[in-house]
This record gives sequence, C-alpha cells and structure tokens, in this order.
Amino acid sequence: MLCVLLGGSSLQLLAAEIVLKAGALKQKIDIVGGDMERSADALVNAVNSDDILDWYFDDIHMPYWRVGINKKQELIEGEANFNIYHNQIDVMQRIKTKSPDTKFWATLITDYDGYGTANNMPNWVYTGGGYNGGNYNPSAFKAAKWARFLADYLKLMNDNGVAIDILSVSKKNG
Repeated sequence: MLCVLLGGSSLQLLAAEIVLKAGALKQKIDIVGGDMERSADALVNAVNSDDILDWYFDDIHMPYWRVGINKKQELIEGEANFNIYHNQIDVMQRIKTKSPDTKFWATLITDYDGYGTANNMPNWVYTGGGYNGGNYNPSAFKAAKWARFLADYLKLMNDNGVAIDILSVSKKNG
C-alpha cells in the first residue's frame, strides 16, 4: 500500500490510498521518479556517487527525475548566473548516460518559501508576497519576463544535452 498526501491549502490535506496488488496484472502507475531538486550537490560530493547512481538505475526503474529551477539564476535582471546549475547539469548528464530515456521535470525549488510572504521568483519578475501569509498580487507578476527567464533555463539545459521534458511554471495557484 502506498499513501499519498495531496495538499489543497495550508489548512487542508487530503490522504489518498493506492493499493498495489502484487498478483494482479495490468495495474498502471503513471509516473515513478527520483527527486534531485536539491540533492545534486550532495550526489556530486558523495564518495560513492557512481554506486548511488548504479543503485538507482540497476535496482529501480525511475523514468522521471525532478530537477530545480533556481531564482538565483538571475536575481538581477540581465545578469544571469548559470554556474549555479553546474552540479545539477553534471548529475543530469550522468543520469542520461546511465538511462538515455530518462525525462526531466523542472520545478521551482522550494527553498524560497513561496508559500509565505516570500516568493520563489526573482523580484524583477514578481514583487508581491506569497500565497499563504502574504498578499498575492497578480498585477505585480510580469509574465513576459518570467517567460524569458524560463526560456533561458530551458535553452541552458538543452544546450547541455539534458533537455527538460516537463516544466512546472509555478509552485501554487491562488
């Protein structure tokens, strides 16, 4: 049995139960994957990083990997710092070598509150507060600038041979 928690709002959590029957055929699991949103640095620095990757791909089939979009990519408009993705790209390339069919799912990293009074987008894209505990202000969101920021991220990943297959462009809806 697998228990999944689904978040509706900060005050509401829904629990869903998924029962897998070992003897029953034709059960479908849509997505199984690993989460590397914040762990690329730890993997790069691990003494046995190749062993860890072997374990993932020899013992478990994980066709999807979650990776992070980091607002530090460009805190000041026009001043990109793509070096922050160095370890992430390194690990993504190593994953693609071990499992060429792996797909990457990019989401905003959660280290930037985003759910409270801070937000996980650069201030030149959105200057309002977060959704919970802050006052979300849709007029403070600059969609064209966010699209360019995301396009730069997608181009960087593609240019490094680790194209993004799924892109989540926000953390939460209002």
